[in-house]
Amino acid sequence: MKIRTVEVIHVRIPLRKPLRTSHLSQKDVDAVLVRLETDDGLQGVGEVTPILGYSAETAGSVDSVIKEQLVKVVMGEDPFRIGYIQHKMNGALAPGTYQEAKAAIEIALHDILGKALNVPVYQLLGGRYRESVPVVGWVGLDRPEAMAQQARQLLETKFRAIKVKIGGSQEDIVRVKSVMDAVGGEIEVRADANEAPVPDDILRKLDGFGLKWIEQPAPRDRLDKLAEISRRMDTPIMADESAENTNDVYRIASTRAADVVKLKVMRQGGLLETKKCLALLDAAGIQTTIGHGFNLTLGALGEAHVVLSSPEPVEISEIGGPFDKMTDEVAAEQVQIEDGMLVIPKGPGLGTSLSEPKIEKYLIERLKLSDNAA
Repeated sequence: MKIRTVEVIHVRIPLRKPLRTSHLSQKDVDAVLVRLETDDGLQGVGEVTPILGYSAETAGSVDSVIKEQLVKVVMGEDPFRIGYIQHKMNGALAPGTYQEAKAAIEIALHDILGKALNVPVYQLLGGRYRESVPVVGWVGLDRPEAMAQQARQLLETKFRAIKVKIGGSQEDIVRVKSVMDAVGGEIEVRADANEAPVPDDILRKLDGFGLKWIEQPAPRDRLDKLAEISRRMDTPIMADESAENTNDVYRIASTRAADVVKLKVMRQGGLLETKKCLALLDAAGIQTTIGHGFNLTLGALGEAHVVLSSPEPVEISEIGGPFDKMTDEVAAEQVQIEDGMLVIPKGPGLGTSLSEPKIEKYLIERLKLSDNAA
């Protein structure tokens, strides 16, 4: 079995409402989809959604690097040799760069392998360890009363935890208190600064609120500052943007720069690399959670299969996407949420495929390349 065609598709999906973080306010999400096809007609699909200000790359740059540098790496290869292809992709790019581009292809390879063997992806990652994937609900930056209303709605829809965006200003105290009062201690609340430098006086006040953790209250390149905050706070400190690749995760673990690390399949460079990071953090005794908040269905399912297969203690995941943020989807079967849990489609691979009508509706550009030797 050999890979004979690689299709790269760039789409843009509107959000249900603009979401504001300390990075930016956005009204839509760009996704890069990769569809691989073998010489016997098996197809596998992968997806990444780089976010401006958060991701190291843009959807446009990921799209370009796949077409210009990675198609020739994967074309003609046996899709069963995922580790070998991953090694070749790493060698084709500067170390630790374009993780999203590699992840899109690696997810598609796992989808092909699952379909070829007629098993879901989690079976390829060690088998099903847990039965469910609980997820967190998001509250974007807004007026405190509006954020409290969002939190009440999330509580009614039975999300298992709430993540509150903060921006490093005095109003953060009112925002967080409003949300916590709104949910009345019924579910855990997390705060996320998205690299906004949070002043010490605000951190001291937040430390007494009983938050599950405070995420990335310093710029991604300031592990020293993150470690300093972690040492003096009772509330656990999470590293997110600082964990851009496996080397970063190792540095965080070895320097104890954070109490918790968030992993994302897109950012870690694929399912296997995410599993490697999970094992590394578990050995270091550091808590983990998994989840990119702006996935489409394919990206959300990739992360869900990692969670399902992982014996490492994974906190309530932060996997987000079409069920809570997007107006639509390009997968034929959209991932759903019930009682705060992801509903994983049944079937081999990721359990879904692409919808051509939806792709055409949201298309920015697409390119399909074939192996001339076929």
